[in-house]
Amino acid sequence: MTNPKSHGAAAFTLSEILIALGIFCVGALGLLALFPVAQVTERESAEETRSALIASGIMDALVIPNDPYQVRVARAVTNGLPEWKRIPSSAATNLFLSYNASGEPIGELDENKASLPILNMEASAVVTFGIRPKTSTPGLVIAEVAVASPAAAPAEKRSVRRFVRLLALP
Repeated sequence: MTNPKSHGAAAFTLSEILIALGIFCVGALGLLALFPVAQVTERESAEETRSALIASGIMDALVIPNDPYQVRVARAVTNGLPEWKRIPSSAATNLFLSYNASGEPIGELDENKASLPILNMEASAVVTFGIRPKTSTPGLVIAEVAVASPAAAPAEKRSVRRFVRLLALP
C-alpha cells in the first residue's frame, strides 16, 4: 500500500494562504487611501484652471483701443454679449464680481455681499478686480485680479489666487 501524501499534488497550507491574503489586503488598503488625495488634487487643479481662465479673460479685455485713459471689465453677460463697466485708469478702484463655472461674469457685488457666502447656485467664484496707478512710475497702472472659490463659502474659507498685470498707459 502506498502513502497518498507522497504522490499527491502540492498544495498551500492555511497559514500560507492567510499570509498572502494579509499582504494583499495591506496593498489594497494603501491604494484605496490614495483616492481621497486624488480627488482633492483634481478639485484644486480644476479651481486653479478656472481661476487662470477668469483672470486671463479679465486681463485680455482691460485695454480699450480708442480710450487709453479708461479700462473696462465685463460685469455680466446678457444674450451672449458682455456688459462692460468702464473705469478711469487714473483712480484706484476695487470691483467685486461673481463668476460661473464657465468663466463668465454673473453680476456685480457690493463689498459686503462679496465677503458673505453667495447663495446663487450658479456662482462658483468671487472675483475682486483692483486697479491703481503705480505712483513710483508715471504711466504704469497695476491691475490685480483675485479669484476666490468656492463662492458658497464665507470669505475666510475661500482659496484665493491672485494675478497681477502692469499696464502702460499714456
